[in-house]
This record gives sequence, structure tokens and C-alpha cells, in this order.
Amino acid sequence: AAAAAGGRGMKRPAGAKDASAALETPQKARASASAAAGGRGAARGRPAAAAARKAKAKAKAGPPEIEEDVMLEASKLGLDVVLRRLLARPDVADSSATSRQALDALQAAGGLLHPAKEALLGAR
Repeated sequence: AAAAAGGRGMKRPAGAKDASAALETPQKARASASAAAGGRGAARGRPAAAAARKAKAKAKAGPPEIEEDVMLEASKLGLDVVLRRLLARPDVADSSATSRQALDALQAAGGLLHPAKEALLGAR
């Protein structure tokens, strides 16, 4: 009888276990509130529509146009990937730099992207 009075021998009501499982921790409550508000973008203060527009604009730009002879030379030098990255940058793509000028800038910069970009665009 003493053990039963201490609560060890007593059974819980059928609904008590289910009610405690329904309670959420504060982290889960914040996560579910964030998801309801629009997901990760909304949690950072950026609407999902703005993120979608940015991704669509990035996908629309496509790969840069590179002359075949310039790409062949860049491949032989091991600079083909960096050349594509350099020419795909929006600030370089908006400039009047040709793929030949970009390759020459990369060679002068020792294959480093940012120094080549600065040489193409000029120090700002």
C-alpha cells in the first residue's frame, strides 16, 4: 500500500501519455512557426518570392560565350574553369571585356580570379 501511495504502482490514465507527447519544446515551436511563416527565407527576413526571382535571373544568364581557340588555349594552361567563372561574374559580363582579354588577365594574375577581375575592370 505504501508503494502505491508513492505513485510507483499506480497506472497513468489512458490520455495522459498522449497529452505529454503533444507538448513541443521551444525550439520545435519556433521551427514550426518559421515553417508556417514561409520557411528559411522568411526567417532571415527575405521573402521567398525575392529568393525565387534571384535564382531565376541567375539561371537565365547562362554560360558566357567563349571563342573556341581561347577555350582551347585556356584548357592547355589549366585555366578553363577559372576563365568560365571569371566571365560568368555579372560585373565582368556587363563589361566590354572579351574572352581573350580575360584569359590574358588570368595569365598575368597567375590563374587567380580576383586579381584578374581587378585587372579587367580596373581598381575601384
